[in-house]
Amino acid sequence: MKQNSYIQNILHYFSQLDWDRLYFYLKEEYAYQDTSKEIFLSKVKKIFQAHIQMGDTELILTKGQCKSKICDNCGKSGYRFIGNNSRNYIDLIFETSGDDITDIYDCSDFSTKTDSGKLERNYHIFIEKDEAITFNKSPEYWAKVNSANMAYDELISNPPKEIDYEGLSYWVEKYTFTNKTIGRFSVFNPKMKWSHFSELYDDLYKFKSYIDLYGSRFNIENTNLEQITTEEDLINWVIGTETLYEQVPFGINIEKENENYYALDKIIILVGDRLSHVSKFHLDHSSHREQLIKKYYSYTKQEEREIYSRENEADNHNEIWKLSFHLENRKKSKELGVEIPFFLD
Repeated sequence: MKQNSYIQNILHYFSQLDWDRLYFYLKEEYAYQDTSKEIFLSKVKKIFQAHIQMGDTELILTKGQCKSKICDNCGKSGYRFIGNNSRNYIDLIFETSGDDITDIYDCSDFSTKTDSGKLERNYHIFIEKDEAITFNKSPEYWAKVNSANMAYDELISNPPKEIDYEGLSYWVEKYTFTNKTIGRFSVFNPKMKWSHFSELYDDLYKFKSYIDLYGSRFNIENTNLEQITTEEDLINWVIGTETLYEQVPFGINIEKENENYYALDKIIILVGDRLSHVSKFHLDHSSHREQLIKKYYSYTKQEEREIYSRENEADNHNEIWKLSFHLENRKKSKELGVEIPFFLD
């Protein structure tokens, strides 16, 4: 019986989602997607886990090549690996020499020789700047990484930790220097091993500033809401607090489960009166605004599509989610003799 070649074995381990054998047999002496075998395969492992969670028991191989005209890898051969249940997939280029694999890397513009059939999500492998083998990991670099990890782990855990306003303020103040040393977070910065901290710090610093700016208004608005008995008063309350609601920092997602208020996608629990007032206001405003907008929405689906297709209507893309916008739109239509029905959406 003819023995499988090294390349055939590696492809088989990929297709069988066999990360352990892949780790054992893939050679150490080569860099894969400009990073080490360990880092590259850690990314592969996460993709394998995602496939398994979607019910995949194997990946179907389809041969192909890079077809990008602006890529140095154009024409290089590889494989599309498709989940047998999910139809999620990843495209990988394999560089070989004889029966040796010298490199494997993700391809974002891949063409197969045969029809792949219906496909779903396209997985990708991303190598961050400081994961590249050419990156110089100096003592200064590691000092930043260690400081960032210590600060992050102090606040974030599983299960989530509880934090009140005083604890939030203390953490932000305590790690001001760490954040300054690393550099302010920006989505345009390359991701590094400290990015999880700098993004968290940026979100919580802005959240604290937001709370400080509006002071006790959250509690006042919560009290005002409790006294409302008519829809007209509710409409006035929602419109009057739209700006307050929309000023919350982009990264802060507040939600409630049982008796707990969560922020930042459930990674911390907000406790104490001050943070509870903020949480309650946001959840109540969001709920009432959503219900009122459903009733008073002033565009048909076709009109909505037309607005989103016109670049010069960019301002309306944000306005369309405001209750005040739709009420004004209805008022103008009524003045023109056009009565817009309720619950258009």
